[in-house]
Amino acid sequence: MDIRVQVSSTRAAHDFEAHATVRLRRALHGVGDAVNRVDVDIGDIRGSRAGADTYCRMRVHGPGLDPFRGGTVNVFKGAEGPEAAVSAAVDRMVRAVERRIAAPEQRRAA
Repeated sequence: MDIRVQVSSTRAAHDFEAHATVRLRRALHGVGDAVNRVDVDIGDIRGSRAGADTYCRMRVHGPGLDPFRGGTVNVFKGAEGPEAAVSAAVDRMVRAVERRIAAPEQRRAA
């Protein structure tokens, strides 16, 4: 699985690239070959202004995802800091990927 992490702010240090990569590999371990690439973007929503302003955007691509929905899962999550944004986005992404993998079987059963 190819994981590409881009940190687009100076406040979100490169440590978060490793954090995001490790968190994604653990979370997606059970989906097998359904996912072949994940693009992650971590940055500040509001730039230098204060507040809850870190985002994590993920695009998950793979042949095992429901092709009727484009074979891609998109997730965007904001939070207080980069670790929280990555963790929340990974949790949401895992649920979305599991639903997409299950969707074709649910249509066949109906």
